[in-house]
Amino acid sequence: MNFDPPWVTVLPSPDSLNQFLSDPDERGAAGGVELRLDLWPEPPSWGTLAGIPVPVIVTWKRADHREPERLRYLRELLSGKGGELWLDFDAEDPPVQRGLSLTVPRPPGVRILLSRHLTRSMTDAALRGAGRDLLRPGVDAVKLVLADSGAAGTAQALRLATELASDGRPIIIFCAGIEGTASRLIAVSQGQPWGYGRLRQGPSVAAGQPAVADIQSRYGGGLRSGEPFFAVIGRDVSRSLSPGFHHRALAKTKRRERWADLSLDDPEALLEPHLLPPLPPDALAVTAPFKLWARRQGRAGAPGEERHPAWNTLLRGERGFTGWNTDVPALIERLDSSAAASDAPTLILGAGGTAQPIALELSRRGTPVWILRRGTGPLPPALAEAYVVEVGPDAIADATILINATGAGATDADRLSWPIEDFRGELAIEYCYAPRVTDFLHRATAAGASAIDGVELFAAQARRQAEILSGIRMTESEAQRIAEEALIELLRNRPEGVE
Repeated sequence: MNFDPPWVTVLPSPDSLNQFLSDPDERGAAGGVELRLDLWPEPPSWGTLAGIPVPVIVTWKRADHREPERLRYLRELLSGKGGELWLDFDAEDPPVQRGLSLTVPRPPGVRILLSRHLTRSMTDAALRGAGRDLLRPGVDAVKLVLADSGAAGTAQALRLATELASDGRPIIIFCAGIEGTASRLIAVSQGQPWGYGRLRQGPSVAAGQPAVADIQSRYGGGLRSGEPFFAVIGRDVSRSLSPGFHHRALAKTKRRERWADLSLDDPEALLEPHLLPPLPPDALAVTAPFKLWARRQGRAGAPGEERHPAWNTLLRGERGFTGWNTDVPALIERLDSSAAASDAPTLILGAGGTAQPIALELSRRGTPVWILRRGTGPLPPALAEAYVVEVGPDAIADATILINATGAGATDADRLSWPIEDFRGELAIEYCYAPRVTDFLHRATAAGASAIDGVELFAAQARRQAEILSGIRMTESEAQRIAEEALIELLRNRPEGVE
């Protein structure tokens, strides 16, 4: 039973199955479906199973109040009543522990996938043992979901998959959580038989599942072994526009880079020796909170880049990383095209990796720069040494330009506590782009100020990034259009969790 393309759409309800069957894009992008029957109100009929036009995996996790119904249905599937399919059993399910499910005679078309979802970190040796324990007689394929995630978990999954592949049976290993998206894409690129995703619109069974119907546009169809691997990194980059933007820009070229979003807690894991390909990435788009970290990783990619205290673009070569800051020229370009005077008092909200290089560049240009931040203690050294003044919330009413570089204030849920609505200046600038009109912009423009939103800023910086990393040149209007397309996709793909 082949999964081609190698993506399985996880369906947590009968309605989600109907959505899958009625949408040609969903059907065409998926090589199979997984029916999570533990989340269905009742199991599908044999006719419903037979009507699914792609290979099927059936998963029904233990639930005490439905145990008799579950065991009866699974036995019937094992006997062949549901036709050809995969049955996904948890290795810690009591019937499996007793060996009952694996020893029942079954038709050749009924295959068993034995799974284990880890809840804690393990050493390589312990993971190796957990993986080998799944390779039992009667098992046709195994799945191991790691508790660790990010770069460290992804690297561990790659090592383990390589070691267990000698058994000859299909091995599926990836990381849990939102940080596991890249590991799912990498797993498929390294020859694992399939990866798990979700419907474009609808509930998600687990964090980190990509929308299968949009893997082509957001991830370039997925990684392929041996191709250059680029990644956007940050604490949570599942909402980054970078993969969708850059793959759309690459679509008109013959270049073969593939982008993924790699959420992580510590980027130092990307610098560990002896990583297996495709780690470390060949290039990085860096977002919060790692831009200051990126500045310490290598040499300047062009004259003047060394003066920035933070970089958002890294390209790896034989001598290590080369870095750039594309945020600064993107903002300066937007300011120069606006009607705001260069000597207009500018208040920047925030003092992190986005705010610092912008504040310093504006100060060099003779702009009066004020900083309002949530933290306490001394200003960061880069700002303390420049002509930058720290102010309180009352200064919002006196600024001519107001820039939100905090990463917050996008919605009512994380609205900034400062009196943003007191702003009476000319121009409000927002770095967040989802939603496009954020809570900050709504409040800052209430008195009539003009606005530069996060999509416009992103397009301006990503346009420069694409030329640096891939040699792709595009006009401002092209970059803006591509960024808007990527945003539509991003907002459409915000799933609702069911677990």
